[in-house]
Amino acid sequence: MIYKVWVCLEAEYDDIEADSEEEAFQIASDAAMSGGSWDWTVEEAR
Repeated sequence: MIYKVWVCLEAEYDDIEADSEEEAFQIASDAAMSGGSWDWTVEEAR
């Protein structure tokens, strides 16, 4: 089967300490992937 999948990850952090924007993004991204709020929809494509 083939599926069409939409995935949305939403998370907000206002307490990240980092030395650069890139490091802050990486910290937030890692935290979101392991505990953010996920919304997803799947439909059969064929």
